[in-house]
Amino acid sequence: MDWREEYKRRLASAEDAIKLVEAGNLVMIPIAGPRVLPGALFRHCTENGVSIDLRVGAPLTDPGWFRAGHEETFRVEFKLFIGDFARPAMDEGRATYLPNLFSLNFKDIDLECEVLAVFPEGRYNQSALMNRDYLNSALDDYERKRGTKHPMSEKSLN
Repeated sequence: MDWREEYKRRLASAEDAIKLVEAGNLVMIPIAGPRVLPGALFRHCTENGVSIDLRVGAPLTDPGWFRAGHEETFRVEFKLFIGDFARPAMDEGRATYLPNLFSLNFKDIDLECEVLAVFPEGRYNQSALMNRDYLNSALDDYERKRGTKHPMSEKSLN
């Protein structure tokens, strides 16, 4: 099967895709993440009593989880930037903050990241990619030089 057929086979509406989220899951929304899925996630969790841990990088909108009254359903943790519309959740103790220091993620490896492409709108929204062989080579080099794996080596999506 070629990739186009596999892609079409896996295509789903936001509502159908979100049904995979179960109580107790950790859901992470990256910086400038998807536009449609957060609303579908909010509806799925509130309408079906699904409580999740929600980690947001830098939220662009609030489908409702930052508002008072949803703290049992959405245990919110901010990673990078909170923003003015989400700050009350933090100030009132309904959310926590986990600093994500980019400078520490892949510390001590020689890596110059070059963004190779940005996917077209509607496919993966604004996700970007880099050559995985380049990252793997840098991680292998780290292990060769230090005799141990880099602490973030198991966290990459290769």
